Amino acid sequence: MYLFPCESFQQRRAAMVCIREQKPSMIDLRSLPVFLFVLGIGYASLAYLPNSYADEVEFNRDIRPILSDNCFVCHGPDQNKLEGGLRLDIRDQALAEADSGKAAIVAGFPNQSELMVRIQSNDPDIVMPPPRVDKKLTKSQKEMLEKWIASDAPYQGHWAFISPVLPTLPVDAKAVTKSSNPIDHIVRARLAKENIRPSPEADRVTLIRRATLDLTGLPPTPSDIDSFLKDTSPTAYEKV
Repeated sequence: MYLFPCESFQQRRAAMVCIREQKPSMIDLRSLPVFLFVLGIGYASLAYLPNSYADEVEFNRDIRPILSDNCFVCHGPDQNKLEGGLRLDIRDQALAEADSGKAAIVAGFPNQSELMVRIQSNDPDIVMPPPRVDKKLTKSQKEMLEKWIASDAPYQGHWAFISPVLPTLPVDAKAVTKSSNPIDHIVRARLAKENIRPSPEADRVTLIRRATLDLTGLPPTPSDIDSFLKDTSPTAYEKV
C-alpha cells in the first residue's frame, strides 16, 4: 500500500526521490487515515481471540455470522418480516416462547431447544432454514450452534463496543516456537490444531524487504540491508 497515491509513473518516481532525500513535506499522505484505520481494526480484532485460546465458541466470531446469513431475514430486527414471533438477534426474545409455544433456545439444553430440532429436521415443513430461501446449514455450523447453546448461549454486543482484551497465550505453542512475538504463539497453535506445518522462517534480507515495503512502499536500500545484517542484537528487526 502506497502512502502517496499518484496519477503517473513520473509522479511516483518524484515521490520516491522525495522520500530518499527526506523531504516529507512533498509526500501526499491522503491515504494515511486509511492506514491508521486498518491498524485500528487489527488491534480491535484482539477482542475476538478467546481468553484461553481453547475451543470456546464466541458469539460474534462464530454464531452471529451463522444467524445473520441464515436466520435474521425472518427472525431478525426487521419487524415487517418477523415470522413466528421469534427474534434471534436479542437473547431475551430468543429464549422466550415463540408463537408455537416453544422456546427456540433453552440455554444449556440443546436437546430441548426448538432451534436444534428445526435445523436438524429432514421434514421440509419443519426444517430451518426453510427450503424456499435456498439456504442450508453445514454440519459444522449445526455443531457450532449446538455447542453454543450447551455453553448457556451467551450473546455479545457489537464488536465496536467491546473493549479489546489480551488473550492468554497457548501453552503448547510456547514450547515449539523460538519467536517472542505473541501473535506467533497463537498462529502456531492454530496451525498445530489443523495439522499444518509452519513455513520456514524467512531469511533476513527477505524480512527487511517485507518490513520496508509495508511501511514505506519502497524496497530497502543496500545500506539498509547491510546495517540490518550486521546488527546481531535480539531487537534488530524491531529497530528496522
